[in-house]
Amino acid sequence: MTSLPSASAGVALAPGEVVHGVFRRGTGVEVVYSRFFAANVEYVVPGSVAIGPPAFVAGHLLTSAARRSQVRREAHRKAAPQWRRAPWLATVVTSRRLMCQIRHGNGTPWISIYHAALAELRLTGLSLVMTPISGPPIGLTGAWAPWCAAVTAHYRYGYGLAAGHAVPELDQAARTA
Repeated sequence: MTSLPSASAGVALAPGEVVHGVFRRGTGVEVVYSRFFAANVEYVVPGSVAIGPPAFVAGHLLTSAARRSQVRREAHRKAAPQWRRAPWLATVVTSRRLMCQIRHGNGTPWISIYHAALAELRLTGLSLVMTPISGPPIGLTGAWAPWCAAVTAHYRYGYGLAAGHAVPELDQAARTA
């Protein structure tokens, strides 16, 4: 097992906020960030013209209709709510929040996920799903996701059995360890 990530991240902390772990891309202690949401997808089907005998024109119309339908179905599939990974750069786990730095457009913003604003935590293997009180679910995946779940559950639900009952997977892991 690798050692705990370095606790220096270069981010502004609130008074009394303590950094417990820092995960950076390319260090071997990574967690992958993703969100569950729908997307806007535009699609274009090029128009065409068919000139010729009626059977040829009818065949062309049927083929064009089938192609438009296929392109539309593909666009609906891409637009449907699903897990979407963001280009992840770093995650910082503190006593108040998880902060994830992602690449977005030309910038690299930090996204704060406050422990107190989480309605639910779910841990399945190496995947942690956090559902905020408002907003889309957020996922962290990787070898350190269970550790992130334990720290987040501790600060969200308190010390002891409360965290184990709120995140049953943590309770099971503790009993089998």
